[in-house]
Amino acid sequence: MGKINCNYEDEITCPHCGYKDTDSWETQESGETSCNSCSKKFHVEIEHSTTYSSSCGEDDNACDFVDQPTENHPDYQECSRCENTHFK
Repeated sequence: MGKINCNYEDEITCPHCGYKDTDSWETQESGETSCNSCSKKFHVEIEHSTTYSSSCGEDDNACDFVDQPTENHPDYQECSRCENTHFK
């Protein structure tokens, strides 16, 4: 068996057998756990990532909306500065 990628994954991955736990979201704290497939113990570290979104403002007049019609949404507009969207 080759090297198992178990760092920065979307699911808890067993470093012993490679099993991916599809219920990883249920794990609330870092610590020792055991694999649901091979039963071997290993340590899990939960890592969080924060992202931010911003716009010109909540007032539609703060944005510079320009028409960006699509086939399904002819009234679609997007701000030329912040990409905030709305329908006119």
